[in-house]
Amino acid sequence: MKEELIKTFDRVSTGYFANSNSLHRLGTESNKLIDASSKQILDVLGLTNKEVIYTTGNVENDNLCILGYLRNFSNPKHILVEKGSSDSIIMCLDKIKNFGFTYDVFDKFSLNLIRDNTVLICFVNEFLEADKIPAKVKTYINLVNIRNSDVNNYTFIGVDMMGICEMPYNGCLIKNKDVNLVPLIHGGKSVTKYRSGTPNAPFSVILSKGIRLKYQKR
Repeated sequence: MKEELIKTFDRVSTGYFANSNSLHRLGTESNKLIDASSKQILDVLGLTNKEVIYTTGNVENDNLCILGYLRNFSNPKHILVEKGSSDSIIMCLDKIKNFGFTYDVFDKFSLNLIRDNTVLICFVNEFLEADKIPAKVKTYINLVNIRNSDVNNYTFIGVDMMGICEMPYNGCLIKNKDVNLVPLIHGGKSVTKYRSGTPNAPFSVILSKGIRLKYQKR
């Protein structure tokens, strides 16, 4: 972790330690800080009409955006996933196969891969502009590890869901507001209905700052 992020983490941990779900002054201040972090993430990436869901990192991002999304469908559907996807993605898809879903792994995306019942296309390295995706495909996602990515090659406008992990133990899932997910964790108030549990102000702030430091160089 960069020294600048470590200093930020220390400052926020000591100054904004209150439960952001609480109604007292310190809790309200923590909540405002988390909201500001979410706004900064979206502003830096140039995104509108989206919301930020803070997570524990890549594995939770993968599970929430894939399992959380696919469980909306009562009839089994077809999924496309890019070659080189992590085991957390493939294991999610293997699990959903138990409910009749199928998936194919593509090396280079082609419209010929799309079936009548394809609902999700998962990109990890490749990016396809929204207008290149047929309307019958319900959604597509881009899963990015910012630590290892060349951010100059990425644009996220038009992506329905996007997972970001700045460090191994925190990240976020950004999604269109009209994309519905079934939560994986239930109980407890958070910044969004899609993930329960008290949000972590220091992690939210350094994630936001890490994204800003990386993307402002583009």
